[in-house]
Amino acid sequence: MKNNIRLILVLMMAVCTMSVMQTHAASLKKSCLKAYPLADGDTDLEILQQYEQLCAKSAQKDLNLQYGIKANLAQLYLDRGLHLKALQAVDQLRRENYTTRQLTDISFLAGVAISNNAVNYMRTTEIRPLTEETYAITQVFNDNVRLAQPVTVAPVRAENNSATKKQTVAAANKKTSSVKTRTSTPASAKAKATVTSTVTAKNTGPVVSRNVQSSSNPFGTLRNN
Repeated sequence: MKNNIRLILVLMMAVCTMSVMQTHAASLKKSCLKAYPLADGDTDLEILQQYEQLCAKSAQKDLNLQYGIKANLAQLYLDRGLHLKALQAVDQLRRENYTTRQLTDISFLAGVAISNNAVNYMRTTEIRPLTEETYAITQVFNDNVRLAQPVTVAPVRAENNSATKKQTVAAANKKTSSVKTRTSTPASAKAKATVTSTVTAKNTGPVVSRNVQSSSNPFGTLRNN
């Protein structure tokens, strides 16, 4: 019984949500949809509310307010994953000679998302690589991104490269020192062997033995005479 009640409540909430969405969709007048055809097919409540404000009489008299609402719409499209509509909203503002850093970021992120989706589709569904011409274009894009990287990223990479170079130099010095040690060891052994042979040669000369006269007989010398 309790489960049935919960199910009924969930269904009622879903129906209420759908009815609210339909009410907001129906609240956009035909004149508003005609003025902003980009809103056709939108069901997001927040996006529809922005279009309602944009079509209000108060906004029609305030150009800056219109620009602000349209920029908000472009950001909402990006946040909802509607990247193509985000690009279209930015393009519409640029045609009206209105541009900001926010719009540049929106167009960049939306374009990157569309490109990533195309690459993933190419790799997973079509099972094919990029063409040489397309790959060359991506290389130019990567170079531009590298040149436009944040200032905080460059010192970190430089520090990592410096640490890598220090490790390489230390390893090279250690290897050189090891080679020098192995080279000097035979030389010292050879020198030691040369010194030993020289000393041995000096000690191998004839040995002269001296006759020592016995001092027990004081007249021994007279007998030989």
